[in-house]
Amino acid sequence: MAKPMSDKQEAFLRKLASERLAPGTDRSIVEANGAEWLERMLGQLNIVSASPIIDAWLKLPKVVKTKPVHVPLDLDDIPLGMHVGMDGEFYKVGKTRKGHVVAKRLDPRLVASTGNKRGAFLYVGQTPFRSKIITVDTVMTAAQAAQFGGTWGFCVNCAAQLDDPRSVAAGYGPVCARNNGWPWGNQKTTRRKAAGDQVTRRTAAPNAVIISNVMQ
Repeated sequence: MAKPMSDKQEAFLRKLASERLAPGTDRSIVEANGAEWLERMLGQLNIVSASPIIDAWLKLPKVVKTKPVHVPLDLDDIPLGMHVGMDGEFYKVGKTRKGHVVAKRLDPRLVASTGNKRGAFLYVGQTPFRSKIITVDTVMTAAQAAQFGGTWGFCVNCAAQLDDPRSVAAGYGPVCARNNGWPWGNQKTTRRKAAGDQVTRRTAAPNAVIISNVMQ
């Protein structure tokens, strides 16, 4: 009685089955016949009968592995500026010096804890576009920007603290309002009320609820 095939023979047959074409197909032997078929066949072979199978499979052509084609993202329709992603995070979409559309994610808790806007925006590249977190429908509205500023006490667009009473009332500053097409400067509020609101908002910020952009 012939000895069972060696571990080396079994490993080599498995390798050949995955990389050689089955006759008359454009698929590998194991893809064409199935993993269960391969297990049954290997269970029936011995050290003698495995050799001609190896010789036969070696003569078969190899499976041609094609590299996945990289399709550039069409980001021309994605508006630049602030977005509330489908994950509830805040993103700033802009262009690099070479004209590539990329995104940065705002970490409001970092700004709230340090009081410094440095490092507030983390570069995330084009990942949010590929995963559909940022789309043409996720552009931040003036109401969302105002809600953010009212909750955290700083501007969502530039992460600067809101100190001017008018900016406190609006939830963002005049420059960021102009850059994003948000209204500003028409709020009727007194300096005293604005300052009081600012203290309240900063106190509430660490436990703030993230603004949702999930469609209702």
